[in-house]
Amino acid sequence: YKRPPPEIEYAWQVTELILARLKRSVQENGGRLLVFYIPDKGSVEEDAIEATKRNYGLKDEFFDLDEPGMRVKSICEKLSIPCMKPTDVFRSEARRLAAKGQALHFRFDMHWNANGNALAAKLLLQRIEAEFLPQGKNPPK
Repeated sequence: YKRPPPEIEYAWQVTELILARLKRSVQENGGRLLVFYIPDKGSVEEDAIEATKRNYGLKDEFFDLDEPGMRVKSICEKLSIPCMKPTDVFRSEARRLAAKGQALHFRFDMHWNANGNALAAKLLLQRIEAEFLPQGKNPPK
């Protein structure tokens, strides 16, 4: 929603409280939190984007498919939590795969298939190696 109803705004407030508590808990236990926003199929793959708009009667002037990811990122910035929002990378890879008759998600499911899992793993590994591991250390194999 470009102008979310009160119940959606309340849900975002609860989300912020949950993330703040999670960050505190992770830090109290000696860890560092990284949020990885998972863009859903309906905001990544072209045919699913159109189906989502059609099925829910969404019009571009009232609904922004990028808003949930932007809200998560904004909350994380406010709480000083590192956040990955790979929506653009997933869209780009979805287009590349679609040209080869492949996808990031199962056809009749909203979950990632092997391609989606591999892309998420690659992105997470790059970020963890760059920011969370001591220089020169590699993760265990």
